[in-house]
Amino acid sequence: MSYIDITGLDPAAVLAALYNASQQQGLGLLTPHGREPMTVETAAHLLIATPDSYFEYVNGRVMKVDLSGVQVDVALYDRDNGDGAGAAVIDSLRRVAA
Repeated sequence: MSYIDITGLDPAAVLAALYNASQQQGLGLLTPHGREPMTVETAAHLLIATPDSYFEYVNGRVMKVDLSGVQVDVALYDRDNGDGAGAAVIDSLRRVAA
């Protein structure tokens, strides 16, 4: 497991950033909405609509992250999006927020 601390970051911004850095895979390539970037506003709506805050696939993009706490396990996200991808996304959010 590879946990990343997201304390102080907006969960919607984290979801949007992880989504935008991920890729459509497999049959997910047939989902036209997956070709568009996600806004923070859309991510906020998704978080409200997903009470457990676990996202496996969104619009054909592989996510596999649980955003219900301040620690996010990015091991499966990294497996499908590249080693260190989750940490790189969170680090870039922290730089922008600083």
